[in-house]
Amino acid sequence: DLWGELGQPHLVISQICYYTAARIGEVLQLRAEDIKGGRIIYRASNTKTRKTRTVEITRQLKEALDAADLPRSGLLFPSSGQSGHLTPVAFEKALKRAAGLIGVDGVSSHSFRRSMATHLHLAGVPLRSIQRLTGHSTLASLERYLDIGSAEAFSQHQETLNKLFPGPKSQLRCAIRLAGKSALHLVDVQLARFNRTLTTQRSDQ
Repeated sequence: DLWGELGQPHLVISQICYYTAARIGEVLQLRAEDIKGGRIIYRASNTKTRKTRTVEITRQLKEALDAADLPRSGLLFPSSGQSGHLTPVAFEKALKRAAGLIGVDGVSSHSFRRSMATHLHLAGVPLRSIQRLTGHSTLASLERYLDIGSAEAFSQHQETLNKLFPGPKSQLRCAIRLAGKSALHLVDVQLARFNRTLTTQRSDQ
């Protein structure tokens, strides 16, 4: 367990990155004043899109924040360096060390953000809902980020249709219903005639 090998404040930093699908730079510049009313506010001055993004604090994230005993004012992750806060390089160093202890390669600070977005996508969460969390400027950029291929898109499309329309008659009835009750009645009559014809053919065989 990677989180089991990370100490504070690196643990809570990675948890904020994951639970809010945030970039490491956004998290490291958070101030205590940015956490209020059950939300985390990522200021426009610190986001890649230069737009303020607000994320609800989930139960899991609240527990992580409470356990971290963060500062009540000012920067959440202060440092004596020039920036005044912990740097991405310092966090990556701690992360690589923790990953090495459990034999995991290829992990980076961005892994947490991408993992959350991917987990939500695989769970069937609509892309627009994921976009509100990640802050991607367009759905197209989010699709590229998630690497949604045409085969996967078709598979999801087919799966959704199978759930909505389990049989051929239900598909036809749903489609025709948009045209009005009279059209639906006509289709039902035609289907009844077809079924009677099929029954007659079978009895003659």
